Amino acid sequence: MSKLYRKPVEVHLAGDRLAAFLWRGKWLQVASVQKIVRKRSMWEPDPGETFRVQVPGGGVYELVKDGDGWVLERVWD
Repeated sequence: MSKLYRKPVEVHLAGDRLAAFLWRGKWLQVASVQKIVRKRSMWEPDPGETFRVQVPGGGVYELVKDGDGWVLERVWD
């Protein structure tokens, strides 16, 4: 099950790799990253590059590259 947020977040990159992101006032370190390819209908806007990241302790988050910024799309329980 997941919760949809679609909230802007600050992301820290190590080179071109996602290293950490700021969520609810806390920096979460990224343990692993998986790029996701989303299919869209012709009526939906391009979702941008989507990454599913796991943080230490098992949390799973989807981050979307949105122009020059990043959006936390959803959090998986």
